[in-house]
Formats: sequence, structure tokens, C-alpha cells
Amino acid sequence: MKNEILESTLFVRYYENTKDKEPKEVTMSEIASLLEKESEKEKIAEYIYLRLYTRFLKLFDYETEDESFKREYKHGFLQMAACCMCIESLASFLEGTDRTEEIGKGHEAFNKVFNFAKNLDNKLLTFLSDNIYSSVRNAVLHQGETYKGFKITRKDGEKLYQKSTKTVNAHIFHKELVKLLKSYKKELVESSWSSEKWDNARRKIRSIIDNCEKK
Repeated sequence: MKNEILESTLFVRYYENTKDKEPKEVTMSEIASLLEKESEKEKIAEYIYLRLYTRFLKLFDYETEDESFKREYKHGFLQMAACCMCIESLASFLEGTDRTEEIGKGHEAFNKVFNFAKNLDNKLLTFLSDNIYSSVRNAVLHQGETYKGFKITRKDGEKLYQKSTKTVNAHIFHKELVKLLKSYKKELVESSWSSEKWDNARRKIRSIIDNCEKK
């Protein structure tokens, strides 16, 4: 039963290019096998990136000439909700934890990612000084609104964050988060297999595998 579960549950499912009719699939069994080989670290890093990107962010990179789609169907609140879920998932890879609550308070998970952004001079470092966890993350995910005067926009030409009006640009936030995921993948590829970064990533993946088997 154990092998059947791991062989049928996917770690990641993705399309290599837009012309592919069938997706590529990596099972839990396959990722578990890769974890045993240092020579596969580039492939593992790619699969971690694809897991996070395709599940949370890829949808918002869909390009079309249909202006009505851009105007009527895209929404900053959904985009921010997806980004917030991605941030917590990324935090668990950075820390090597099974669940967000194991890192501590939820906002600490966000700050873990924003500190990572700061080290890479990524624009998301902006939010280290303006905690958006409770006023944006909690409000958007739980109530479909924002608290304490925060606003969300997708307007072109706006800054990532207008502090004076507490306005977060979901489109730019998303773009910077994609960049951060790519930076994380790059750091994994360039880091030693025995580094803390890889220890934490492997621990997180093993917890994902374990959670597939728990009843």
C-alpha cells in the first residue's frame, strides 16, 4: 500500500512548453529516490521551483490579447491570496518545517521570506518594515478584504507599495515573488549538498512524502 500511494501521488505536475499535450509528472516515489543522490540536486531544485510556481503563480502569467479577460477575470485579491499561500510554502522549504505553525507565528514565516528577499535585494524586502501578514494575508484569505486601510491594485505604472496610501500592487508583488523563487532555485543549485539550505529542503520534502502516507 505504501509504495502504491507514493507512486500515484504527485510531487509536481507541469507542462514543459505550451505545445505539450500531456504534462510531465514526478511522483512522490520518484522525488524520494532523487533525494538519495547528490548528483540530482539540480533536478530536485527545478522540481521544487515548479511545484511552487505552477501551483500558485503560473496562472497569473497567462498572456492573451483578449482585453475583456484582463479587465474582467483577473483580480488582485486572488493574485495576493495565491502569493500569500506561496510565501508560506516557500518559508517551510527555507526552514525545513512541516507546517507554518512550527516556524512560530505566521508573520514570522512571512518575515523569513522577506529577509531572504532582503539578502537578494529583491523588492519584497519592502514588507519587512510594514507587516502585511495580519492586514493583508489574514484578511484576504479569511474574509476577502483587507484590514487597517490596506488596499490592493493591479494598475500598470504603480509602485510595488505606496506606503502613504497602504496600497500593494498585486501584479508587481507576484512578479517579484516569481523572481524570488528563481533565486531560491539558483541558490540550491549552487549550494553544497551538505549545506543548511539543502538540509532544510530535504527535510521539507520528506515531510511532504510522509504526509501522503498518514491517515
